[in-house]
Amino acid sequence: MRLNEPARRRRRFDLTPLIDVVFLLLVFFMLASTFLSFSALPLTPQGRADTPTAPLAPDEVAILRLTGPDAMTLNGEPLRLATLAARLEAAVAAGRRHLVLQTVGAANVDGLARALHVARKSRFKTVVLAR
Repeated sequence: MRLNEPARRRRRFDLTPLIDVVFLLLVFFMLASTFLSFSALPLTPQGRADTPTAPLAPDEVAILRLTGPDAMTLNGEPLRLATLAARLEAAVAAGRRHLVLQTVGAANVDGLARALHVARKSRFKTVVLAR
């Protein structure tokens, strides 16, 4: 039996790889996150008590189809986002009370959000998002 064992040499724990991993995670999350503030667009679900349930007259409805990032048609007439507000006000002045938004083709979420923002500022009684 040995009474005098040699003292064990303590190994040092190297933190360099751990620091490298933490730094890489920090860089990844900084690049993956966004610093823009998004605002929520309130949408009313279909079938609520305050939404009309009777069929609407075709001459009271304006249909806005989003066909691309900045391209759209209002009742079949092509227009751009820059002229949307004026065209919507002209539709309201012509007796249109309800607006139906529909996305087709290459429409994206950004274009939809911008069109919804302009449509909510208009004087339409209801704004409906349709598939």
